[in-house]
Amino acid sequence: MRPRRSSAFMSLGLALALATPLYAGGPLSVEEIVARYESAVSALELTGTVEAADVVPLAFKSAGRIVSINVDVGDRVKEGDVIAELDPTQAHAALGAASAQSAAATAQLTQAQSVYDRLSGLVERGATTRASLENAEQELMAARASVDEAEAQLAKARQALADMTLRATVTGIVTQRSGEPGQVAAAREGAREAQFYVPPVPELDAMIGRKIAVRSLEDGSETFEAEISEIAPLVNSSTATISLRARIDDKDRPLALGTPISSRLEMASEQLVSLPSAALVTHLGKPAVWVIHPDSRRAEIRNVEIARFTSDGVQISKGLEEGELVAGAGSYLIYPGREVVAVEAKP
Repeated sequence: MRPRRSSAFMSLGLALALATPLYAGGPLSVEEIVARYESAVSALELTGTVEAADVVPLAFKSAGRIVSINVDVGDRVKEGDVIAELDPTQAHAALGAASAQSAAATAQLTQAQSVYDRLSGLVERGATTRASLENAEQELMAARASVDEAEAQLAKARQALADMTLRATVTGIVTQRSGEPGQVAAAREGAREAQFYVPPVPELDAMIGRKIAVRSLEDGSETFEAEISEIAPLVNSSTATISLRARIDDKDRPLALGTPISSRLEMASEQLVSLPSAALVTHLGKPAVWVIHPDSRRAEIRNVEIARFTSDGVQISKGLEEGELVAGAGSYLIYPGREVVAVEAKP
């Protein structure tokens, strides 16, 4: 009977021993990080090209056979320079006809005015009737109308002849040329923009007017100031990017159109806590960190929300209080209630 009683007591003692928490070894050495909420700065590395900020399309106002094109793409032109010419043969003929019609109308007006003046004198002396004078007055008015119409046609013919020559309306650079009339365009001198295509991040909405530094990839020593002037509201479905344009200040050293360029756009986001990757663990299938109580030096698991991953760590948006201690390197060895000691503290 006594041996059985001893066996029961031994089993009960073993069960009590297993129910008591066990802490193997001494305090665990881990890296400690103080949680500080700071504005996280993300940056976009931009590459693009220099494009014309203002484009002036130049086209012939009249159809005709082109006899000469005096510029090519990339040529610089000044205001008033001849760009291209049409065959002026028909325009010259139309101008000659309009000139002859104007001369005939002027002669007719001179004759009608003479007749009216002569009849006016006769009416005053009673040598002719008032009806004849009224008829002469109507003829004079008709002659004046004919002169006005002829002068309008003459002006139109002169303008048509002038339109046979296409001239630059501004000083600029030819960006496009075609053999068809009306396919020549020129860009204004000194007005250039940087064209970038960037990911559609929300912070871009507040970037209009932001100053950025643009660097020429052909000569890395050249840096220009630019101001963001346009951000497209829609995403390009084929590239999943949006267009960003920045007006370049290059008056002293004009950049050639098509020059490859780069820039860096820094954007401040919400307040985040930056932690090294070693601090991140999982708890119940969700991201978590170990928070160290400063008095007891015991670790507590805490679920957190991740804002984004970075090249060297993770940024936390929720789950931590300002100034709390978070376990970094060595956190994977911690279990609930484990006592820890800091090997390095980072502000």
